[in-house]
Amino acid sequence: MLACFAAWQEAELQEMIVASAKMDSDCGHLFDWTLINDDPVIAAAELCQVARVVETEPFWVPAAWLR
Repeated sequence: MLACFAAWQEAELQEMIVASAKMDSDCGHLFDWTLINDDPVIAAAELCQVARVVETEPFWVPAAWLR
């Protein structure tokens, strides 16, 4: 039974990898950053770094968003 469960996890992981690649291909141009949550400490540090950039650097937004 454990071997079947491990195979299911591997299949699910592969499905997530394929879905992620498709999302990146289709929509990657819409995002400025990608955070990967492999290591919570590293992900939190990267998130803090992105937050500092967002707080300090100007970004373009459509005029309609400001109304």
